[in-house]
Amino acid sequence: MDELINKIIEDINKTGYPTEMKVVNLFQKRKWSCRENQYFIDQDEDKGREIDLKAYTNKYYEELGPIYCWSMLSVEIKKSEKPWVIFTTKRRGTDTGGYGLLNHCNNINNSILNYKDIMEKYPGKSTKIGRNEYVALAKEGHPQIYNAILSAVKSAIEEHRLAEDHKEANSDSSFDIVFYTPVVILSGKLFEAYLNSDNEIEINPSNHIVYNLNYASPSYVRNSYLVDIVTVDGLEEYINSHERWLQYMNNKIRNSVTEEA
Repeated sequence: MDELINKIIEDINKTGYPTEMKVVNLFQKRKWSCRENQYFIDQDEDKGREIDLKAYTNKYYEELGPIYCWSMLSVEIKKSEKPWVIFTTKRRGTDTGGYGLLNHCNNINNSILNYKDIMEKYPGKSTKIGRNEYVALAKEGHPQIYNAILSAVKSAIEEHRLAEDHKEANSDSSFDIVFYTPVVILSGKLFEAYLNSDNEIEINPSNHIVYNLNYASPSYVRNSYLVDIVTVDGLEEYINSHERWLQYMNNKIRNSVTEEA
């Protein structure tokens, strides 16, 4: 029996299931709510598709009236023996803010969503942004990264659409803001590749890279979406920085409500 159990454990470790369990455990330790293996409607295929994890939390404030600042993450979790490489270039003025795009508000002044303020504190703030990707040292083309990115984006779009359709709010008098962020979490090595000042390829290991997905189809409006690609090793710091950003946004809403009162 012990030999059989060891063989089963060895076989399980070849899959992505242990990684998914570890990721969920990290979020739950930080008191995030988690829903594993959830389905959303892929509008391109007109059928349900699975997303590995939906994780969410909020910063709540009561004194001036209920204020809820929510973060909803649509998470694809991947394991790769081969390194992932993301090609980056400098962020351009025409690049999307991304994070202000998928949000749902109730009784919130639009000035709260000032691009500069959001990006100043957001965990994904960076001077460079991912434009392309590939799985290194693979014998042939491997769509693993792109497929994970696209699934996370479509899931976030669907969550946002449902909130908008139902006009979700805690109450008529509450102040609510919800951000929907696509995230890909990697158990494996992540590298950033870019041209240095000598016009040569430079590669550095990373735990968090922001990727820009430009997507359009007959079922989806043409838009650019920013996706956080995070390693398991970098996940705890990503969660911490995300929580700090939520607190920052909550404080901004509080100040806005106070001024209007």
